[in-house]
Amino acid sequence: MRVLVLHPSDTAVRALAPFLAGAAVRTRHPGGAWDVLVRWGYADGPDAPYTLNPSWALAHAAEPAAARALLQLNGVRCLTESTTKRLSTRSVVALRIHAVDLCTVAIRRLIGDREMPVRNLSPRSAHVLETVARRALYALGLHFGAVDVVVAATGRPFVRRVDPSPSCDDELARLYGVELARSLRTLAVDAAEPPRSRASRLLLGADPEFVIVRRDNRTLRCASDLFPMDGSVGYDRQRTMLHGRHCHPIAEIRPSPSGSPYALVEHVRTELKKAYRLAPDRNADWLAGAHPAPGCFTGGHVHFSGIRPTTFLLRALDNYLALPSLLMEDPGLARARRRRYGLLGSFRRKEHGGFEYRTLSSWLTGVRRARSTLCLAKLVAVEYPRLRRHLLATPQAHRAFYHGKKEVFREAVEALWDDMRGTDSYQEFSQDLEGTRIWILNRRQWREGADLKRLWRVV
Repeated sequence: MRVLVLHPSDTAVRALAPFLAGAAVRTRHPGGAWDVLVRWGYADGPDAPYTLNPSWALAHAAEPAAARALLQLNGVRCLTESTTKRLSTRSVVALRIHAVDLCTVAIRRLIGDREMPVRNLSPRSAHVLETVARRALYALGLHFGAVDVVVAATGRPFVRRVDPSPSCDDELARLYGVELARSLRTLAVDAAEPPRSRASRLLLGADPEFVIVRRDNRTLRCASDLFPMDGSVGYDRQRTMLHGRHCHPIAEIRPSPSGSPYALVEHVRTELKKAYRLAPDRNADWLAGAHPAPGCFTGGHVHFSGIRPTTFLLRALDNYLALPSLLMEDPGLARARRRRYGLLGSFRRKEHGGFEYRTLSSWLTGVRRARSTLCLAKLVAVEYPRLRRHLLATPQAHRAFYHGKKEVFREAVEALWDDMRGTDSYQEFSQDLEGTRIWILNRRQWREGADLKRLWRVV
């Protein structure tokens, strides 16, 4: 792949070049065709097919008010005038988090314009800061940069500024260079690897959630009264006050992973049958979707192993998996969930070395929905280097996603499907995915109030 790195500083170019072997590192766009373009705050020339910090993302970051609105829309707390008035200047700490492609490369303390080492930062505090920085960069469309935060005495961070072209000393230049090189290697390997090869080693897993509601009085039952915490059938750690006591109302199943979406669907059915053996109440409905009961929001997290999470991969999952799912959801219920959960690009690294994609609501509302979701997930993970359409590059598109405005995206459905049909993997899943396309074009929605025991033939 032909890689061009643009940086406006001659000194920085000389510092970065040794770590980016094989890439052309320049202060000006030399013209010509490039496969990959890395913009260090430099918007000169056209974007490439793969651009890290594309020009539209740099434009978002350059306008403070617009950037703040976009960050807040994506659940990132920002430093505003009202927030500043509430914070005591003696009890806050200013920090700068440097990150590349979802990975933190350095956390430093800001004292005036100087960056100093951070001492005695607990693992939990580091995790909170890294998550905030990652979300801020992703929300603006950036692959790398520095995120300045102010940490209150409570430990809550507020984003003050996002800089897509941070100044670097020699150590920072090395850290950025090493991580950028790793990101570029991952992209090159994934783009060159035959889809059949990646499909053979990529496993899918899941932990979809549901709630149990009594039919006679519509009261919620505590999942923690019925299932163990751990195991293939259990309950989510989300806790609430119910019937005068604290309990865990949301049940979840953890089926065995599989390389086949269809096999994973059958593993889901097996675990639902096991759940019914543990809680055999025919007078209760099992409900899923986005918002199946007051105060309860259920997710349909999909797990991937055998592939590294990257900005390009998450962006493909948002566009080719989350958007089709949005178009088949009840917009009111989905909108309620997205006030707290289901952010774009939401993911969590897992102990097995893979990650879980957390944007989706629970797809347990039907077997057809489960197959559609998992087939899309497998196709996107295998083919993401060839799925580059980005319908979420503007604040208006983000707002439409979070508010459930389906019509903003419906006209793009055929273009998304044309992209997927052009991949080697589509034929394997074409029957289910063509059915999904027709559902969307016919404006059909998944039923979110039906008892999933009946839909999955558990009883």
